Amino acid sequence: KSDAGLVGIFGNIRMPGGGAAIPEAIKTADGLRALFTPAEGEKALDDLGWFILEAVCSNADQIHWNRKQEVSPCYKDKAGRILFIGDSAGGFYPSLAQGATTAIEDACAAAAVLKEFVSFHKGRAKDIPAVTELIQDLRQPRRSQVAAMSRMHAEHVGLGGGA
Repeated sequence: KSDAGLVGIFGNIRMPGGGAAIPEAIKTADGLRALFTPAEGEKALDDLGWFILEAVCSNADQIHWNRKQEVSPCYKDKAGRILFIGDSAGGFYPSLAQGATTAIEDACAAAAVLKEFVSFHKGRAKDIPAVTELIQDLRQPRRSQVAAMSRMHAEHVGLGGGA
């Protein structure tokens, strides 16, 4: 809850791929109620579930909608001379709130590799593409793991069909 008395709520809905627009029917109180009500019905909700459902449905006209696509991680440009870390290396569903953590992990790994590289080459840039490749090889498995966990967590609400 913010100082202004506002509550932030985050949610995911599964959408078909290909950049399809978010259906307007989903953006209504009735559409949101249908999406966020468990299959067992509203009676299955606990107090927090009721609060969230009512808050979302009663504020349907104020919700910020954003289509988030998962993208494959990429830590370097094709030439290997530009290093991407954090969100620039690839996005994933924010359902686990791991964006900042992953960015910090990326930065720490890059700093460690760059420190060793500079020490070994006495401060002269030698094979930058090899360095960016090494950083990508070190970080990609972890980013893929976080992306998979975030995707799995985000799939708790579905519209049928694929993500």
